Amino acid sequence: QRAAQGTAFDIVHLHDAPAAQVPAALAASPGPSVPTVLTIHDAAMHLESLRAGVTLADVVTSVSPAYAAELTAQLEDLGKAVIGITNGVDGSVFNPATDSALPSRFNAEDSSHKGICKSTVLRELELPVELDRPLLLIDGPLGPEQGLDLVLASLSGLLKTEAAVVVAAELPLAAAKKLKALRSRRREDFAFVERPTDPIRRRLVAAADLALFCPRRAPCGQGPMVAQRYGAVPIARAVGGLVDTIVDCDASLETGTGFLFDDESDEALLGAVGRGLAAFSSASFPRLRRRVMRLDLGWDRPARRYLQVYRQALGAGR
Repeated sequence: QRAAQGTAFDIVHLHDAPAAQVPAALAASPGPSVPTVLTIHDAAMHLESLRAGVTLADVVTSVSPAYAAELTAQLEDLGKAVIGITNGVDGSVFNPATDSALPSRFNAEDSSHKGICKSTVLRELELPVELDRPLLLIDGPLGPEQGLDLVLASLSGLLKTEAAVVVAAELPLAAAKKLKALRSRRREDFAFVERPTDPIRRRLVAAADLALFCPRRAPCGQGPMVAQRYGAVPIARAVGGLVDTIVDCDASLETGTGFLFDDESDEALLGAVGRGLAAFSSASFPRLRRRVMRLDLGWDRPARRYLQVYRQALGAGR
């Protein structure tokens, strides 16, 4: 239909500030109007440059309902609601049942080989091979916005718990130096993996029992979603899209898919980690892990939502 009208496409889907001027350019061009959808992945530092695109786009979306609500409030004067659609994760890449990077493969129904992944990684990291000891992973990226200061402030407290702690991230030079020194002092309890590749990250998360995320802001929650796919129960600060991807566990572990904390403080972080470690020691943890791994985190559901958005935009553009 569009081709017959002189246009080779039905709709234009735009992403973030670099494309925010496209709706204005399309509106000024001759020929039939072309509906536009603008997806905001992260408005930090670029909100003003996005405003023109938000005003002129037929539909505006973002990468999680919680972040969409934040953006709607920030753009209240424009009178444009932002639709939140939580991203998925690529099941062809992030799948412990097929991942060739893992020492052994496993799935939600039979996660026994996760123990093989754990023992292999512990040996590789030169940590004691104690499968009954919880392995806590802090995975990157890890900079100021991802809570680096909070992680550094909390490490001494984390190392007073029963967990073995692994930090895997590319860090600023000063922070990396501190963690290397900590590794030399606490070789039985702590490991630092500097600049891990994607396959190494997947090996680590496949070995981990718990994974910690403490960003200051998080438009989406894909890091915890990957952890859930691999049976590493997430512990996370309740910000942005993380509250859309993690349901806080109740005391009996009958409901929930992770552990959330509110305050940006080491006390709050350590409290949530304590809840996670208590869960690991309980008889209910295998059931929690299975529930987490069974979550539908693929792209099929988001894709269906985007089809609805495209139909909405096509209707608005007529």
